[in-house]
Amino acid sequence: FFFAMSLIRRNFIRGGTKLIVTPLMIPEAQLRYEELKYLPLAFPLREYDELFQSQLPSGYQVPLGPSEDLPFVVERTKSGNLPVYMRIWGTEQERTRVQKIRGDLQAFANEFETVTGKIAKRHMAHVECAGDHLDRVRIWLWALGM
Repeated sequence: FFFAMSLIRRNFIRGGTKLIVTPLMIPEAQLRYEELKYLPLAFPLREYDELFQSQLPSGYQVPLGPSEDLPFVVERTKSGNLPVYMRIWGTEQERTRVQKIRGDLQAFANEFETVTGKIAKRHMAHVECAGDHLDRVRIWLWALGM
């Protein structure tokens, strides 16, 4: 299973596949979700059982819709994926990037910094930080209902 995930992840980063990567495909998704619950986040996460029931038999994770009190929304791509990417600079620098952010970018950046533990750089409609935080950010967005 872990070998398959590394292949999926490698192809997803390179853009060589159209596979929809859902948070429940991430190894130890529930453990990573439990880690997020104990962070001092400004916006509450949905319960894991509610999120798990929203998965279709095909593996596609149905977005539950963000709650009313969120000042930002992250739109999904045309293929249904969350727009979370990893950019690789040279041989050593990795940056995690979230695109298609609508609403209060500052509030999103503050939460993003809390989730990743790194300083976020804000741009027009995307935010990025140093390091590989793909799994953690995908689970966080999924738990927000995106």
